[in-house]
This record gives sequence, structure tokens and C-alpha cells, in this order.
Amino acid sequence: MSRKKVTIYGASGCGNVGDDLIAVTLVRMLQKHLYGVDVYLSPQDTRDDIETSDAIVIGGGGLIYDYDFGNVVNYTDIIFRAADQQLPVYLVGMGVQHVFSERALNMYRDAMRHVNAVSVRNDDDAKFFIEKLGYDPKKIIVSRDLVFLSKDLLNVKVPAQKTQARKTLILALADWKLGKKNYETIGAGLAEQQDRYLSYLQDNISKLTERYSVKLVCQASEDVGLYKKLMQSDPKLELVTFGSVEASTELLEVYAQADVAVTGRYHGLIAGIVTNTPTISVSFGGHKQTKLIDDSFGSLRKQLLTVGEFVERDVLNKLLDDDYVAQLRTSTRFERWKCNRLAKRNYTLVKKLAGELAKV
Repeated sequence: MSRKKVTIYGASGCGNVGDDLIAVTLVRMLQKHLYGVDVYLSPQDTRDDIETSDAIVIGGGGLIYDYDFGNVVNYTDIIFRAADQQLPVYLVGMGVQHVFSERALNMYRDAMRHVNAVSVRNDDDAKFFIEKLGYDPKKIIVSRDLVFLSKDLLNVKVPAQKTQARKTLILALADWKLGKKNYETIGAGLAEQQDRYLSYLQDNISKLTERYSVKLVCQASEDVGLYKKLMQSDPKLELVTFGSVEASTELLEVYAQADVAVTGRYHGLIAGIVTNTPTISVSFGGHKQTKLIDDSFGSLRKQLLTVGEFVERDVLNKLLDDDYVAQLRTSTRFERWKCNRLAKRNYTLVKKLAGELAKV
């Protein structure tokens, strides 16, 4: 009997290290818990793999959005093609960003009729699937992001203590490149806040190299331009990039070696939590970082700043103050345990998939 094949579709290979790390973690999770099954990670735009598969998994990350309508077409097309082949489809570790158009909602509603089960990152995402897409709540598993499972699944070693002679500061900053219409749809004044934020970084970042070994950790391809501008401010700034999907596992190692981190990236926040690194989060209000902290990591609430607050409170200069840095917190042991337990609910969906494959 030939081996069964499960094909994963997601956002890996598109220039976002968080999405790459999700993909690598998901592959390992399926390999570990699906016996006698080949797990294949497919490029987004390849459809031939559907015809040679026994099941399709889409995940994970914030894949539900219509900023770029091509995103809607891409994932619904995968589901419809799998349905034509009568293949089971599972959505694992899904997040919802923003869906503004009724056209997109209708396409997602039609596609979800062919999805066997979904695991989502929080209660708000579950509510979206139920209320906006009319999806059966009995088929939804509320979990947490797959990256919370990555350290154990991928055997990433996190040192018990820092060993560098000089303190290391990570800046994993985001250059949110949305169109003005999208900024205004999300919230008033966000485009102006973004401009002030970028100018503040350029004007103040060079002061940090007096105290720290500063690493600019580029977690998304759209941030490259920002980092190139920042590096013109001070040649002592070090740029950290990740050369492949598989290299995304190095993200946790980079955070583990830091004494403090400032991040505008959702998976930067998660990396800080997983490696127990004091982390300041910077985002627009209502961003997925906010949801994660409100849902699971209340101890970090004071270290969650909007883009405007980051500038107004002059955080870069505060990082030169020993007392300020000493007060920065990590999440509690109980918070991490509880979140990891929720993340393991994704295994429930894998069990459902295993049962479906047994019928093939």
C-alpha cells in the first residue's frame, strides 16, 4: 500500500519569518503525530499537489484578510479545488486580521462549507468564523499560535542565562506598509502616527549603540527598507536576516541571546515570551499583539505600547536608563504554562485528521 500524503498550504516562503516558523512547526507536528504519512509543504501558487494528496491542511497564521484581495482568492481556491477532489480540508492555527468587503466574506463563507475543522488563535477569531462566516462552532477549536509549540517540537535550545559580556538589545521593528485607505478604515490618524514613528526611529536609534550591542532583526521583507535607513544612522548596528524557511528556527535562538527586545512583530512578541526575554511590544491599537496579551499575558500589559505612545514616551531614550530596563518584565511561569496548554489543543485537530486519513 502506498503512503498517504498530506499537503500544507500557508504563507511560508513569502518573506515573513513568523509565517515560516509556523510552517516548520506545523510540518514537524504532523510528522510526529501522523504515522505512515508523508507531509509536504507546498508553495502557495502550486495546485498540482492537491491532486496527489489525501488531505489538505491550510495554516497557520493570520491568513484571513482582504487588504490584498488576491489573498482571499488564493486560499478559497485551494479549498474549492480540494473539495472537487473530495479531500478533507483542515485549517490549523488560523488568525483573522481584517475583512472589510462583503465580497470577501461571501467567498470565505462558500469555502468554509468544505472545511472539516478549524483551530483558531483566540476567542475573537472563533467569533468571526461563527458570526461572520456561519461556520459550525462544534468544528472550531480555540487554541493559541503554533509557534508556542515550536521550542519543544523543533528542539530549540534556550540558554538558562545570558553569556555576552555586553548587553544585547533586539529591535525587531515593523514598517507597516498599508495604503492610506486601509489605515483610515482601521482607525483615524494611523498613517500620521506611522510617519512620526519612522522619523523618531531614524532620529534616535544611534544613541542605543553607546550602551548595547544592537541587533536589527528583520522578520519581514517589507521591513528591509526601514532597516537600511536605520543602518545609515550608525555603522555599529547589526542586521540579522533569515535566509530560508528552515532558518526561521533561528528566530528563537536570536531572542534567547538578547537581554531586552523591542518588537512590532506578533511573532517577535511570541519569541520573547517563549525565550523569557523582557520584551516591549509596539503596535497599532487592536493589533493581534494586543489580543494575545489581553487573552494570555496580562503581566506584559504595561509593556504594550501603541505606535503613538512609543514616540510620546520616548522609549528609545528610556532604554538608556538602568532603572527603566530593570523594571521590564517577562511573562509569568503560570501564563506560559496555560498558553502552552491552549496551544496544544491544535493536537486535537491533528487527531481528527488522523481519523479521516484512516478512512482513505
